[in-house]
Amino acid sequence: MHWLLSGLVISAAVTAFAPYAFATADGCAFVIRTSDGFVSIRAHPHSKAKVLARVESGQVIVIDTKEGDPLGRWTHVNMILRATNEGRFVNLKMLDGWVRDTHIRSIDCERLDRVEQSSQPWAGTWAATLNACKPENLLAEGEEAPVRISNVEIAGLENTCQIKNVQEIEGQRTWHLVLKCFGEGEFYDESAVFTMPSKDRLIQISSNGFKVEWVRCPG
Repeated sequence: MHWLLSGLVISAAVTAFAPYAFATADGCAFVIRTSDGFVSIRAHPHSKAKVLARVESGQVIVIDTKEGDPLGRWTHVNMILRATNEGRFVNLKMLDGWVRDTHIRSIDCERLDRVEQSSQPWAGTWAATLNACKPENLLAEGEEAPVRISNVEIAGLENTCQIKNVQEIEGQRTWHLVLKCFGEGEFYDESAVFTMPSKDRLIQISSNGFKVEWVRCPG
């Protein structure tokens, strides 16, 4: 049974990129879940090549159609992105690398550009408790990792969902989300309702009735 998102591995702070930075790129993609939670970006399009970076499930990368793989099994990567607590996408790393096609799925770059212009009030990093927002407490106290939510994506440790459509219920601080998710080795359609009793509390109800309550992580 699928339920929506049990946590996120937190990344380091990064430098923002300018709006419409994707003008020369062919597209964007997000990294799907693997057995160890990471995907390697390599210097050349083969599995023995040097690892340039390891990206987490749910992270977004900028890709293009640079030639170099005669078998067509690898995609060229020129940038790794990350969503900030404010819902903006920022440049984590520029690079000249390759990733296996089976580890990524395409996403519309223009939707990422629009995140910076109009952020939803629920964009940010959320956890079950404020204590769970601190990475040092996760292993020691068994806390679930936080979830990072942007205008276009919900990124957790076990599941990642693209937000395909949002409909706000006017005057109730409630939103209905249509999602395309990946978890447990497969894609599936999902929907959820977000309700915000206050700016620092978020309640999510999945289509199967599963309810999660979160608090906003500071920073």
